[in-house]
Amino acid sequence: MKQSKLGVRGAGRFAIVSIAVASGVFATSGSATAAEKCVSAAAEQALSECPAGAIQASAPTKKPEVSFKAPPPDRLKVTRDDKKVENPSDSMNAAQRNERLTKMEKKSRQLLVTEIQGLESLFGDTKKNAPDRPKLARRLAEGYVELESAAFRDGTEADIAADDAKKKNDTGKANDAQEAGKTARQVLEAARKSAIKYYSLLKNDYPNYCQQPNDADPSKSQGCGDEVLYYLAYEYEQAKDFDRARKVYLELIQNWAKSKYIPNAYFAFGELFFQDAQGDPSKWAFAEQSYNEVIKYPAPDNKLFGAAHYKLGYVYWNEGDFAKAMTSFKNVIDYGNQFSTLPNAPQL
Repeated sequence: MKQSKLGVRGAGRFAIVSIAVASGVFATSGSATAAEKCVSAAAEQALSECPAGAIQASAPTKKPEVSFKAPPPDRLKVTRDDKKVENPSDSMNAAQRNERLTKMEKKSRQLLVTEIQGLESLFGDTKKNAPDRPKLARRLAEGYVELESAAFRDGTEADIAADDAKKKNDTGKANDAQEAGKTARQVLEAARKSAIKYYSLLKNDYPNYCQQPNDADPSKSQGCGDEVLYYLAYEYEQAKDFDRARKVYLELIQNWAKSKYIPNAYFAFGELFFQDAQGDPSKWAFAEQSYNEVIKYPAPDNKLFGAAHYKLGYVYWNEGDFAKAMTSFKNVIDYGNQFSTLPNAPQL
């Protein structure tokens, strides 16, 4: 895929500027470093086992005092205590935002550690100018992502086991399960740091590398710099390093105008602004703008098309525009009916 320096055309430019200003991207100095320590001592032990400028928000409307985690039912009881608005679909849209999940085989944590140790050794013996080095770095980044997934799964199972043991008053088993869960979370955090380290290395040292290059038609190349930027930003987001996540998502939008990950990057901004808006209602306008950028890219190529309409419904609801909210939810139903074979479309 050929890297573009033209940015996003038309209204997309407006969105870029607005997103950058709202995120504080231009006001923040410093950049991500690829030299972060990959594994802590505890984890190491565990392993060895927009042109017009900023958006002009419309006049504020009274925010409905309502909280829900699913589309509003026909009759909704509203109380003064129901003020907190939560993001309803983190798990629902995980598969669309992170396509790596669909390609992963379920491997044990110990098997993954063994594979990674072999790759680390090979990478350490590979010269910096060797043609295979970026390929090894990519394999290591994705190996650590797989380890994240396995550790998350192990941690979840350990938490369930601990709860079951507590119900049975089995203190010994409960303590063992809690300790196993703690170890799994240490491994997850260490693996995420290492994934970030190798995605950063690819971004900085091999920006033109593609896993599957297509010399005849570079636009059809796969696994290129845009994908590296997207998943680097995604890992930062999962690590709750939102400043760095925003910077890298913005870099993707500005430099890879034709990337298939552009709607994903805008969706990420929408999610971040959605969370911010729970404490700062002025951010609803930026969330709305971000999700509207997503739906400019049609389904089925854009697998977040339905999810963006779904989230727009919540944004409009919280802005007090119930007519637009209902229209957005209707668009979600239409999407689910038309593209029922896409991931999570029926659930939406």
